[in-house]
Amino acid sequence: MKNELPKSISHIVHTYAEQLRMFLPHKLVGVYLYGSISLGGYEEGKSDIDFVTILTEELTTEESLALDELHRKLKDKLPLAGKLDGVYVTEADVGKTNAELRPYPYCSEGAFHASGHWDLNHVTWWLLHHHGFTIAGKECAALAIGVTWGDVMEAMQDNLTQYWEKKSSQLLLFLADEWVEFAVLTMCRIYDTVTHQRIVTKTKAAEEAIAALPQRWHPLITEALRLRQSHEGSPATMNRMKRAVETRVFIRELIPICKSRLT
Repeated sequence: MKNELPKSISHIVHTYAEQLRMFLPHKLVGVYLYGSISLGGYEEGKSDIDFVTILTEELTTEESLALDELHRKLKDKLPLAGKLDGVYVTEADVGKTNAELRPYPYCSEGAFHASGHWDLNHVTWWLLHHHGFTIAGKECAALAIGVTWGDVMEAMQDNLTQYWEKKSSQLLLFLADEWVEFAVLTMCRIYDTVTHQRIVTKTKAAEEAIAALPQRWHPLITEALRLRQSHEGSPATMNRMKRAVETRVFIRELIPICKSRLT
């Protein structure tokens, strides 16, 4: 059963879509949501509003300037617009990843960027195809996405090898609350994905990891969940340096376990 669009974000995403129809009436193919929203794990004030906007062709310079102004005005009027994270790609680029694409327009924390690379990978497209919300335009099911579960597993392998193996060497990075939360919960989700052949929210994956992983990691995972779910400034349950060390060790121990389940 498909999850419902949270009422708290319905206004912002439909306002955004209506504004796009006004700015790009002949280029808009559709506006789609994915991520925690589509998985039923949206947490107000914490979760991003992940979107993909598909166009018939690339934006002109004038259209890029108009979109920059559109996002600025949305942020001024609607606080939740600061949670908009997404990309603008053409219909011909549906299903392609950053490695295959030239720089494209994207939105980060509600701010428009005319050219760069953002969150476009096999997981993005798989979530969009299987769980995406159509806010405007052509239905998700009608998009020629063509991403397989094998592609998702390849993305997991690349993420472990090219990203997390490198990050695990940066101990001081994990002194920051946001990096502890991001690293621990992301690793829990990768572990859950390769173990159970599914994609769930970070929170659900962490809760499942507490039940599945050794007792040693329960305090760290619980701390990461606290950081995600608690109000800013709530007291830490672990010493900051010890927490950073544990986070690095957790990443390094989970990487080979996850890789072994990819083969």
